[in-house]
Amino acid sequence: MRCDGNVALGCDDEGLVTFADCALHAGGRCVEHGRSATCVYPDQGSCTASDRRCNGALMELCLQGSVVTVDCPKLGFAGCAETAAGPHCELAP
Repeated sequence: MRCDGNVALGCDDEGLVTFADCALHAGGRCVEHGRSATCVYPDQGSCTASDRRCNGALMELCLQGSVVTVDCPKLGFAGCAETAAGPHCELAP
């Protein structure tokens, strides 16, 4: 991942470009950390956009400074999977 101005750019598992416009929220900016980039916000709370992981079948991610839990099976997915692009809800094989 890398920053292009205040946009965090990356790739998903299919090799397609992903992006997050950090400036959509007041004071947001993109910051590079080694080989990754993340959106940083003033007074962002208890987490950052890069704080995301699977916790069993649940996906935990940061939304505007607060940890949000997504119940993948409740949304019709098989569970949560961790890949190089990050965690995501996964379809049944």
